[in-house]
Amino acid sequence: MKKVFSLTLIFSSLIYSEVNWKREQICPLPDPIFVNNLMKTMSIEEKVGQVIQADLDFIEPSDLRDYPIGSVLNGGNTSPRGKLRASPAEWKSLAQEFYEESKKTGASIPVLWGTDAVHGHSNVFGATIFPHNIGIGAAANPQLVQDIGAAVAEEVLATGLFWTFAPTVTIPQNFRWGRTYEGYSEDPVLVSKLGSAFIEGLQGTEKEFLNDAKILGTAKHFLGDGGTYLGIDQGDTRANEENMRVIHGEPYFASLNSCVRVVMASFNSWNGSKVHGNKYLLTEVLKEKMNFTGFVVGDWNGHQQVPGCNTGSCPESFNAGVDMFMVPENWKALYRNTVKQVKNGEISKERLDDAVKRILTVKQQLGMFEGRVPNQTKYSEVGLQKNRDIARRAVRESLVLIKNNNATLPIKHKQKILVIGDSADSLKIQTGGWTLDWQGANNTNSDFPGSITFLQALKEYENLEITHKNSLSNLDLNKNYDLVIVAYGEEPYAEGIGDRKNLFYRDSKTLNTLKRLKRNGNKVVSIFFTGRPLWTNEFINLSDAFVVAWLPGTESRGMTDVLVANDDGSVNYDFQGKLPFSWPSDPNQSTIAFYDPASDAEFDYGYGLTYKSPKALASLDESFEKTDDYGDLVEIFSGKFNSPFEGFIQENNSPQIKLSSTNNTTQNDVVQIDFIDVDKQDDTLRVIFNADGNLNSFHILTTEVVGLENFKSGFLNFNSRVVESSGAIFLAATCGFGCMGSIDVTSLLVKSKSFDGYSVPLKCLTDKGLDLSKTISPMILFGPADLTIDFKNISISKNPLKKKFSC
Repeated sequence: MKKVFSLTLIFSSLIYSEVNWKREQICPLPDPIFVNNLMKTMSIEEKVGQVIQADLDFIEPSDLRDYPIGSVLNGGNTSPRGKLRASPAEWKSLAQEFYEESKKTGASIPVLWGTDAVHGHSNVFGATIFPHNIGIGAAANPQLVQDIGAAVAEEVLATGLFWTFAPTVTIPQNFRWGRTYEGYSEDPVLVSKLGSAFIEGLQGTEKEFLNDAKILGTAKHFLGDGGTYLGIDQGDTRANEENMRVIHGEPYFASLNSCVRVVMASFNSWNGSKVHGNKYLLTEVLKEKMNFTGFVVGDWNGHQQVPGCNTGSCPESFNAGVDMFMVPENWKALYRNTVKQVKNGEISKERLDDAVKRILTVKQQLGMFEGRVPNQTKYSEVGLQKNRDIARRAVRESLVLIKNNNATLPIKHKQKILVIGDSADSLKIQTGGWTLDWQGANNTNSDFPGSITFLQALKEYENLEITHKNSLSNLDLNKNYDLVIVAYGEEPYAEGIGDRKNLFYRDSKTLNTLKRLKRNGNKVVSIFFTGRPLWTNEFINLSDAFVVAWLPGTESRGMTDVLVANDDGSVNYDFQGKLPFSWPSDPNQSTIAFYDPASDAEFDYGYGLTYKSPKALASLDESFEKTDDYGDLVEIFSGKFNSPFEGFIQENNSPQIKLSSTNNTTQNDVVQIDFIDVDKQDDTLRVIFNADGNLNSFHILTTEVVGLENFKSGFLNFNSRVVESSGAIFLAATCGFGCMGSIDVTSLLVKSKSFDGYSVPLKCLTDKGLDLSKTISPMILFGPADLTIDFKNISISKNPLKKKFSC
């Protein structure tokens, strides 16, 4: 299958003189008379309002009195009036306010609110959280996916909303990409089936199509988001057109045939051309050849990446085929400039009318002109038991059994079990990114009412004796356990921040635990939580059984349904999940996709063991071509903290506070951080010291000791902008107690209007006592002064940047 498919792709570009994007229109459309008559009454200003979508953090219902805005959204970090735990009633109340204000405008067109209900209505407190798409792909059950879509529609309607930015029908080709878990599979055929099923669950079919129990879906991101070079988010997809059609385009034919009414443009480029400005893809291919009659929505400020554009002005993107701008913050400027551009001819009135007609037609199909009102939806609750039951079933079907030597699983009656790892008792780990906030990093178990962790689900079995430890001690090893379960995996992340340099799963603490258990002769089951396949050969070899749980969401009983046997040794549910992505045999692998003839997977796409068909797994090869982990560059921060580095802030001697994707502040607001938009969403870290006479600080710590001795002649570099600086500022690095270098960098950090490159020779710090061979903190910025500094990136390099500190 692999080689046949790959040869098809290789030779197809030689056979086709023109790529076949043709698709017949098979979806119902309403009579155009209503929209045509409505548009005759609309001014240019009202029409332009329909093509603008603003984020809740930057728009109030009252703004619609002056700006006839057609759409709003809540971004990944946004909730009604900033209230993370807002109830469905509070969501619905705000939606009603927006609706009522929009109806007061001249044309009386209801505003349409979109949300990222990507694995459940995951921004809403108490909602049902389903497995992320990668787990759904492992289950590979279209009927299950359709049921999930219907459940998501109900819970979105419970908050008064009618539109979700889902499903993601990407085809991830490089699992370094931080959005891999948003994809169902590397197989375009499977993605097509599951994406189509989800859309039909959300929107309904035939007589149920977009009725009062259904909502709008969005197929995203058109086109090639999963094929970027080295898996770089928003990067460049380098492919000929036939490969774009066969690999990345395939799911869109299925989505359009399921009558999806919205398609979201992608951040990525295609052979160097930003898709948000690519008229050939958005207009000629999607709208004309594929006969898409809905509207194209942009992604978060995606238009600003088109050459010649910024967040407040981009006729190029609109002319290319984006019908609705997603412009979270700078929407007023974009509205005003777009009005001017229509009036001066940069945007033709015909193009504006085309976009507005598409948007109004979708609103008409949704029933928004026929009394569909946010506070009158037929649902009012999230987290309903019937929806949780669907999610529990999805978890059961998504688990993939990689190894089960000597029938270690299922867990037997009356076994004495030691569970190790804080991941076993963490809904934050289980739910991952796009959950309550964008990156999902701030959540605690209390943020998921009505849900239990994997550990709590195990403890519900009265015939099992469960002991839980976050880490292993010698005392634990002296006890006689029948089985040890070790739970571990990736910390939560979302787009951009989740990108990796390689597929090496680095977790020395867990690895050492597994080695000790092996030496002690314990039977070990590994439960691996992950958003992508990772090189884990060492972990698999040290485990008697290895289960990939993906990011299963909140319904943990779906895991124990499969893992725990009945009293008589039988099981109610066998493993059903199969790998939706090939599993890497080398951490440095680039693409491992199943049609790639050069692919060398450790476990092929479709692999997965069951209880009924046992198979012993031989020891896996742990060798690979070892390279210098860092080469000439250690990237510490690049819009995110790269493993094994983490950020903290601290005021004087108070406890340190770990940074996350949302705003953070110390106990008395003396030290503050924020992730701000400069080139991309949340790509820059702002650190603020409010002088109080104490030594306040920003720390970068490591989760394990890092050897940087190869950089003894190198530099600590940061691309920064000093917004405010008044007083003494110091920089330090440490390798433990009594092992620190510290210098005064006040003269370096001078107020500046733009970003620049700053370099501190590491010799300045080693001369003061730092030992680079055992670094635990490569950077501590501290002082009693006022300071506001923005960091785009922080790194250790063998080469300096422009502003070099002299010591």
